[in-house]
Amino acid sequence: SPFDYIGYGIAQPGPLQSSYGGVGPVNGGNAFSGGLQDNGGSLLLPGSSTMVSPFGGDGGDVIVSPNDGMKIVHEYVGLDMWLTTNGGRSWADPDSGKTLPARGVNALTFDPNNANILYAGLSGFDIATSGKSGHLFKTSNALSASPVWVNIGPAADVPHEVVTIDPSDSKSVFLGTDAGIWHSADSGVTWQRMGPEAGFPNVPVYDIRINPATKKAVAFTYGRGAYMLEGLGFQGPPAQTPVIIRSAANGATYLAGGLVPGS
Repeated sequence: SPFDYIGYGIAQPGPLQSSYGGVGPVNGGNAFSGGLQDNGGSLLLPGSSTMVSPFGGDGGDVIVSPNDGMKIVHEYVGLDMWLTTNGGRSWADPDSGKTLPARGVNALTFDPNNANILYAGLSGFDIATSGKSGHLFKTSNALSASPVWVNIGPAADVPHEVVTIDPSDSKSVFLGTDAGIWHSADSGVTWQRMGPEAGFPNVPVYDIRINPATKKAVAFTYGRGAYMLEGLGFQGPPAQTPVIIRSAANGATYLAGGLVPGS
């Protein structure tokens, strides 16, 4: 069949919720890792018929280095994160000094060209963590014993949902929040908001995908569908002929996307 079940050792196909997942290359194939509701984290390495669960409880966001599947970060219950550089044989807290605000981690993203660079996007609002503000943090020594985190986010006190880096240009960072998109052309030093003036609505953005081969970038929203970026080196959607629908009941005229004014 086109799809094969790989969750061996944790549960047979059934009510097992895999909320997040990632894959990265290792010797002999690929490493698969995911976050599981009530079953913590999961990890399947090449040559193994058993997917192990290094953590219990509720697993959350997972990021696997796209260039080295042995390097994985798991979001975990209690606002924790755990990082492995050896395919799960040992784990360390990438925020052992607890410098990040104690809010949930919504987004984890490795720089696709440098696994030492890790971004973390946080949920909630600054008022919930008095004295520790910010929603987007970056470390440039993620694989060290004590990573140093820096607040690099824009002035947007809203939950941050996704961080996506252009694989062909690591300086180009896209940030999806509960109120639209921000973009940085310099690895987070400065930010430009991409809102209604750029044709993007003020809605939550839960995913941003980039295909460097086709130069396409697509943002997926909550409640307003998907939007393709045109600009910043990316190609927009092809021109389309409007689809016109006429109602037989009252003669109203519709276009794909909304009611024609005055009809």
